[in-house]
Amino acid sequence: MPRFLLPTFALLAFSTIAAVAQRSTVRRACGSTLSREKALANEAHFNSMLANHTAQPHAFATLATAAPVYWHVIQKDSTAAGGSITAAQIQEQMEVLNTDFAATGLSFTLAGTDYTTNQTWFDELGPASTYEVDAKTLLRKGGVNALNVYTVGLTDVGGLLGFTSYPADYTSNPILDGTVILYSSLPGGSAVDYNLGRTLTHETGHWVGLYHPFDGGCGSGDFVSDTPSEASPAFYCPTGRSTCGGVDPIHNFMDYTYDSCMNQFTPGQITRMRSQISMYRGIAVSAPVAATTSTILPIVTPASTVPPTATGRPTASRPPSTAAPTSTSAPASTPNVPVSTPSAPASTPNAPASTPSVPASTKPPASTASTTASAPAALQTMWGQCGVRLLLFVSVFIG
Repeated sequence: MPRFLLPTFALLAFSTIAAVAQRSTVRRACGSTLSREKALANEAHFNSMLANHTAQPHAFATLATAAPVYWHVIQKDSTAAGGSITAAQIQEQMEVLNTDFAATGLSFTLAGTDYTTNQTWFDELGPASTYEVDAKTLLRKGGVNALNVYTVGLTDVGGLLGFTSYPADYTSNPILDGTVILYSSLPGGSAVDYNLGRTLTHETGHWVGLYHPFDGGCGSGDFVSDTPSEASPAFYCPTGRSTCGGVDPIHNFMDYTYDSCMNQFTPGQITRMRSQISMYRGIAVSAPVAATTSTILPIVTPASTVPPTATGRPTASRPPSTAAPTSTSAPASTPNVPVSTPSAPASTPNAPASTPSVPASTKPPASTASTTASAPAALQTMWGQCGVRLLLFVSVFIG
């Protein structure tokens, strides 16, 4: 090899090594975090219902274990970059969702898909916004047991990957029930490290009544006894992270790690979600409670850091929407579903005005064992060693 080409060759080799080791430094952000006061009020209401076995017309119903899913594609145009996802992508996402919930006894069946072109909604449909009310009033289908999924761009909504309503909020505002997610978080999407479909799994966890494990810090903020306490969200896929004295639940679907780092619900979470959907959504499942675990290897934390993103629901609403939605025909492989405007059921008071104290769950001592190093970490170490050897080889060759 001519000597004048050696520096170029060495630079290209090291660039390749760096690219292999590089991971996304974007942090997961979810807009489904309730205020502590609201969470406690919801929990007090739930506990009182459990004690009385009443208070909802559909309490402890014995319906089918499959929840119908109505998928609403809100796009800014008919291109992939404009949010126009395909039937194949939706089907793949449904398969991920059902795999992740398999051990819970709950399954999901696609009941319909429709497409709406509205750039304002695509960019600015965020939690508690006027655009959320407008879009869901027009598009929402089904009853209390129907999961409505809205895919949008979330372009101007502060870096969120999604947000969702909770079961206890349905009776007071049924139109807003459902989950909104970033369209590029579907399997194969362009959201690097968040494109395996786990954003919908996480948000659906809220839809069935689960909170983040870090809600409430080192207390028992998620009201589940077997999820280790966590002082703050876990980002990326850290190894050996401990913020409350034990190993943090970085692999839990309700934390904030990479999609490839998430692989489980705990038995306690499964018990809770089954009680929540039986009480509030009229869905009864009888499958044995077992932890859901997917065989996915974690990846190491990027060296660079990004300031955390606020995840609380904004309280200020946006000005009224002026852009009228344009219905578009679905691709040939995806029949379009006519859009109807459902009438909202009469509001029913939800949680009591007063907030009784809720007894904190007693969590078992968390394991103090360190999380083992991940396989990708070993891969990166190997590439680093190769880089050093390559540099020595080039130096000797040039000399």
